[in-house]
Amino acid sequence: MVMHNLLEIKRVLKPSGIAKVQFRGNKAFGGNFRFLKWYYGVYFSEKELNALLIKMNFLPLKIYYSSHRELWAIFQKKNNY
Repeated sequence: MVMHNLLEIKRVLKPSGIAKVQFRGNKAFGGNFRFLKWYYGVYFSEKELNALLIKMNFLPLKIYYSSHRELWAIFQKKNNY
């Protein structure tokens, strides 16, 4: 689902356009009931997210945590795609 969402951002973003997106930055804990928490699902480290954005031909401008769970990425669509 993350890849699908990034592909959609890539599709609608103008060349050199900039996006700011929040990702989950911590693995979900909480035993059997972790699925009831908002942060269940895919998570990334800064390094993993940077590599994913580069792989998808975005230019990562800034990747940072606003809390231990919220990982933000500001990235740019490259001109040639």
